[in-house]
Amino acid sequence: MKRLEILLTRLKLYANCWWYLPLVSLLAGLDLYVMVIPMEAIIVSSVMLSPRRWVAIATCSTLGSAVGAFSLAAIVSNFGHAWAEKFFSDSMQSQRWQDVAAFLAKYGDWALGLMSFGPLPQQPAVILVALAGMSTVTIFFSVLIGRGIKYFLFAWAATHSPKLIAQLFPQATDNKPNSR
Repeated sequence: MKRLEILLTRLKLYANCWWYLPLVSLLAGLDLYVMVIPMEAIIVSSVMLSPRRWVAIATCSTLGSAVGAFSLAAIVSNFGHAWAEKFFSDSMQSQRWQDVAAFLAKYGDWALGLMSFGPLPQQPAVILVALAGMSTVTIFFSVLIGRGIKYFLFAWAATHSPKLIAQLFPQATDNKPNSR
């Protein structure tokens, strides 16, 4: 238990450092390339450790994700299908890729914003719309809006969850021993 307290104290110190917000932003941008960075968990834990910075954490995460989408779209637009297939060939053959392609074809340009808001990874969607010729600026703003809504909801929920839990389940937060 003591080790856990030490770890949480260190994490809280890091969450308040000047370099933490740029790091969160960088991780959000890198998530477009590696797809294994749990941004929602990073946002929630960061906000829980530093609740006063919830807007800054959500903003940096959103901007990082939008810049990552913009940069990936710019690369795909410049180097084309062959480049995307070289680096993402496994992804491009997956059923998830095919589902994303069908969704984007069916619902058009605004679907990227919806994909960015939803639980599915946005990397295939960004690559597909870039290959289809959507402008990188449109991609940036679609992801900015979709991820912005998502990340701000997550950050807000993380700041308000202790109060909401106490209101919804007062017996769970009651410190009095049960009298039987």
